[in-house]
Amino acid sequence: MKQTIFFILTLLILMTTNALADESACEKSPLVKGKCFAIVGSLYSYNGWSPYIRIKAENKKIYGVGPAEHELIPKSIRQLLPTQIEGQFELCPFGETTSVPYEKEMIEMVCIKSVHNAWYLDRKSGKKKKLK
Repeated sequence: MKQTIFFILTLLILMTTNALADESACEKSPLVKGKCFAIVGSLYSYNGWSPYIRIKAENKKIYGVGPAEHELIPKSIRQLLPTQIEGQFELCPFGETTSVPYEKEMIEMVCIKSVHNAWYLDRKSGKKKKLK
């Protein structure tokens, strides 16, 4: 009985630690060069030119999520890709910009610390669903 309780407690601690590590991976990254900030916008996945994940803010500014091919994003977002996600994103800046040939504006590179009040387009039903 004691072994079972110990096993369950250990499992719960590991699950909590993994969830916290996922949420703080962005903020604690050595790539972050400034204070994190919140924006409202839409996240899209792109093929071709990096950054492959971009967020277009309500003010039309574009943020690229990095680092390329190992983006620092919450699991709740990663499991839905390549679906469009709309909501409030907390971003942490990398202090660098990039560009792609078909965009006039520079793309500020960031990672995603968290997402709140978000919706995504379900690929199967074609309907918007609340992100949990």
